[in-house]
Amino acid sequence: MFLSDGLSDYLDEAIKKLMQMREQGKKIIFYTIACETDEDEEMVKMATDLGGEHYKVATTEAFKLVFSAILKV
Repeated sequence: MFLSDGLSDYLDEAIKKLMQMREQGKKIIFYTIACETDEDEEMVKMATDLGGEHYKVATTEAFKLVFSAILKV
């Protein structure tokens, strides 16, 4: 599990590492969740680059529901 606010310079490096792991045969399932923000372009890009899914939520309860659903995967 990789948690981030999506606003750091090291994210490109982390995504490259995850892509390398996938190329080495590791199973990578990638989700991003933007909470109460309209500035989620980086998270959309991360999800797209890693073949994942992006969710945008407006409340804590919505976040809990999405996160719970993801963990059941």
